[in-house]
Amino acid sequence: MARGETKTCYMNTANNFCILMADDDDDDKLLMSTVFKDNQAKVSVNTVSDGEELMDYLLGKRKYSSFERKQPLLILMDLNMPKKDGRSALSEIKKNPSLYTIPVVIYSTSNHSKDVAEAYKLGANSYIIKPSNYYEIRNIVESITNCWITPMLASSHSPGLKTVNYQ
Repeated sequence: MARGETKTCYMNTANNFCILMADDDDDDKLLMSTVFKDNQAKVSVNTVSDGEELMDYLLGKRKYSSFERKQPLLILMDLNMPKKDGRSALSEIKKNPSLYTIPVVIYSTSNHSKDVAEAYKLGANSYIIKPSNYYEIRNIVESITNCWITPMLASSHSPGLKTVNYQ
C-alpha cells in the first residue's frame, strides 16, 4: 500500500477475513498492515482514514453504498481523527443494533487515564497504546490474533462473521 492510499475490503473470503482499521496516520496503517501480513495472520487489514469514513463503510453510505460485504471481524480505531473522532464513532457503533457486536479495539497514542476510561465507558472492548517500534507492534499483533482473531475464526457463531447487505 502506497503512502496516502486507502485500502478497502468489500468482501471476506473463506480464508481471508478483515480487520477494519480507522486511523488518519498513513504510516500507522501501513505498519499495522505489514505486521499482520508478516505474522501470517489469516486476516487482511483494511483501512479508512477517519471516523466519518468508518461509519460510511459500516452503514453502507456514500462510496460504500453499492457493495455487499461482511462485517469486519474487528475494528481497530484511533481516538483522534479528523471529521469524526474515535469517541463519536465508537458511541455510534455501540448504539447501533447491527454493529454493536463487532469488537472495537482502541489503538491510540493517548495514555491518559481519562481517555482510557471514556473509551471503555463508550463500549470499547480493549485499549492499546500505540507502541514506538516494530517489535512492540509485532507483540500487539500477536496478542490481537491470539485474543480476538483466532477465537473468532474458530467459532461458527462469531458476530464478526455476520453477513450484512447494504442497499
